Amino acid sequence: MASSSCYYIDDSSSFSDNLSEIARVLNVGGSFIANFPAIVPYAEVATSFILENAISLDDNHVIIQSDIYGIRNGYKFKIFKSEQEIQTALNDKFENISIGLCMDNYYGVQINYFIVTAQKK
Repeated sequence: MASSSCYYIDDSSSFSDNLSEIARVLNVGGSFIANFPAIVPYAEVATSFILENAISLDDNHVIIQSDIYGIRNGYKFKIFKSEQEIQTALNDKFENISIGLCMDNYYGVQINYFIVTAQKK
């Protein structure tokens, strides 16, 4: 289970490296459950608070600049714009991929994320 974690990227690695490590420690058929930050295409839904003023990098990576809690500024992480992007990222190592979208305004803090389940091939 990777709750709000596996999309954080160390300077010398990539999201693909994180997925490889997750797949390495799972048994074949093992379940992977995670959530990933989502960019949602709905004008009436605000951007997730963590992405405000973020610096865009290549391959949908961003550097956090305006974390309202002040603990993630400077961190790099991977975001997703669609379910298809998640499918593409996971297809090499996982199967039976299911994806849902959650858009939550938690007491004035907007959090948009994909919820993902998959099995290791």
